[in-house]
Amino acid sequence: MRRWLWGGAVAGLLLVFGALPIGVGFSLEQGFPSLLDRVRDQLGPGYVVRGQLDRGLLSSISETVLEPVGDGAGEGPIVLQHQWAHGPFPLSELLAGRMPIPPVLVLIRNAPSMAGLAGTDLWGLDTELRLNFDGSLAIELAAPAFESDALGFASEGWLADVLVQGGVRGARGSADLGPMRMQGARGRVEIEASTLRFHAIHSPAGSQIDGTFDLGGGQGEWSAGGDYRFDPSTGTFRARRAPNELDASFLDLALAQAEIAVPGSSVPGIIRGAHMRLDVKSEPGMLVRADAVISLDALEWERGQLGAVLARITLSGVDFSAAADFRRALAELEAAAESEAIAAEAQADLIVEWLPALASASPEFRLDRLEWEWAGGKGEAAGWIRIDGSNPAAFAQETTAMEALEARGSLTLPVSLVHQGLDAFLAGTVEAQAGPLPSDEIAAMTEFLREMAVMRLLETGVLLAEGDHYIVEFRFEQGVTIVNGKLIGPGGLMALLTGAG
Repeated sequence: MRRWLWGGAVAGLLLVFGALPIGVGFSLEQGFPSLLDRVRDQLGPGYVVRGQLDRGLLSSISETVLEPVGDGAGEGPIVLQHQWAHGPFPLSELLAGRMPIPPVLVLIRNAPSMAGLAGTDLWGLDTELRLNFDGSLAIELAAPAFESDALGFASEGWLADVLVQGGVRGARGSADLGPMRMQGARGRVEIEASTLRFHAIHSPAGSQIDGTFDLGGGQGEWSAGGDYRFDPSTGTFRARRAPNELDASFLDLALAQAEIAVPGSSVPGIIRGAHMRLDVKSEPGMLVRADAVISLDALEWERGQLGAVLARITLSGVDFSAAADFRRALAELEAAAESEAIAAEAQADLIVEWLPALASASPEFRLDRLEWEWAGGKGEAAGWIRIDGSNPAAFAQETTAMEALEARGSLTLPVSLVHQGLDAFLAGTVEAQAGPLPSDEIAAMTEFLREMAVMRLLETGVLLAEGDHYIVEFRFEQGVTIVNGKLIGPGGLMALLTGAG
């Protein structure tokens, strides 16, 4: 009896570790052409896909070549080589000192000689794919430290785990990103280790992906001078799409604290408790509507401090496809221009030519609400600006084009904030005209001009006083600017401020 038990156990082990892996190898050999067909369907006509699989008893090796054709033909082929360990308990993995638990149908690793994009080694990217018996696919990706002067990017490596449910019904995963550094023409940024987590579902009713991220602290420098620093922060995001409906997504970001230093300032600006919520609806090549809510607990800088800030912003009717085509046309024009004067004139003509396409969806920007607290009171603002693109012929002439533009808004400003703003505006004019005078005399002259400017603005009705606040209501219609019911012509506001009119 014991001999029969031992014999059955040995036979079972031979079946699990020997016969079944061999059978998996034959099935893999037969299914590999179908896998290539699926890759061809997903990549489309831009690539020629060819490959082969060399079947072994316990493992197989495949090579797949993705060769760009058409416009991308000069990029060079992508060559992928993989090792396929046959399940359910791959003996080749056991012999290599790895324990494949739980059992898998096939375990796929990139081969050591794997070639990458355009002949590179994909920066040493290590991949492991586990095709499970329930049809799900577990993916592990690991990248070592990488640095490229050409890309201006350096990373201390990252690790990602993704589980794709059978039939691509959904997926979940996470990524641990090591510290990274980016350097470009606009400046430099360094970010500490960060984490990303997501969950996605897919069905005939639509698709949706939700996730969260923990952004590490960072610091950087602007190319124009100055630097910034931000503390670790968190955020959430969602993107969804339903058949016959617009794409929709949102981003929810919370920033703990950030410091920004600019040239000429001895004290860095500080942003405390920032939060942003962005909801987007789009269709191919078009932003249908984007709603943003932005709030700050406090904003401090060298000349003062704002308390709580809240802003609600809406942007709609933006044709991204037309904007992209316009940018390309503008870049070609700038490259071909022989002089700055000719380029400026040609750019003006190009803008007139493209305005009907850029404004075809009647783009609109709305500041539905803006509130902020100030030491001298509370400020409020609201307004909108819209370009009516329903009549493309209106943009052929300057007068009719201006009539297509309409804007309205209102401001309630603390008196102290208006005075500080006027001081900053007038100080440059005083310094340029006064010459080498002592700073206290320049400050006194600036204060005098500010008082004169405020008096003129109040007398003309451009400013309305209400307690310790000033009120401004404005609109732009039919090419005319009206402030608090007063018609303001070209240069009118500047004349009032400087006393020239």
